[in-house]
Amino acid sequence: MRKDADYQVDDKVVLLYETTDKELEDILKEFKDFLISEALLSDIKKDKKPDGNIKALFTYEERNINFALKK
Repeated sequence: MRKDADYQVDDKVVLLYETTDKELEDILKEFKDFLISEALLSDIKKDKKPDGNIKALFTYEERNINFALKK
């Protein structure tokens, strides 16, 4: 998503997400530090309506999670 948003490596980016699925949210919380490090994020935050420079909907086993990247 960073590449699609044309972000530079040194851009501070927040990953916003929304899901009603407790298991997906728990996975994000468990791997938060890893994801921040690997995706060069400044933070990961839950948001009722994630909005940013680029948005994506991911579906896993009929469970949805909405993501947005924001500078």
